[in-house]
Amino acid sequence: YVALQRTSLASSAALSGPGGAVYASGCTAVVLVQSSISNCSAASGGALAAYNSTWLALVGSQLSGNRAMQAGGALTMSSVDRLLAADPLLR
Repeated sequence: YVALQRTSLASSAALSGPGGAVYASGCTAVVLVQSSISNCSAASGGALAAYNSTWLALVGSQLSGNRAMQAGGALTMSSVDRLLAADPLLR
């Protein structure tokens, strides 16, 4: 379980892998509530990478200015059973 509430993550990088700020694999839930991830970079999922997880929830959260070399400038996911996006801001 990964949860970020009222958290700001900025200017981080995954030099050769996924998830510039957050990498979650095999979690029951990845939840961001009123949080922001900005100016991060990775090979894929510049801000966030979620794999093999039951839930991915973005609630009132912002992903902005993130970059990826291959796929998913802000977000990449695979084998995520449920996605909840309530009032997200993706730029």
